[in-house]
Amino acid sequence: MPDDAVVTHLVAVKGIGTWTAHIFLMFHLHPPDVLPVGDLEPAARGGGGLLG
Repeated sequence: MPDDAVVTHLVAVKGIGTWTAHIFLMFHLHPPDVLPVGDLEPAARGGGGLLG
């Protein structure tokens, strides 16, 4: 099943969002090209320096 289809199925479950679906892909299905895009959002808003 393609990654996008897995994400679509997972986010259909109440309480599971896109970030959680991407984390699931990373740690359980091990695709080589998955990055939880929600982790990039603070940096894109200029808050990247908050962590160090």
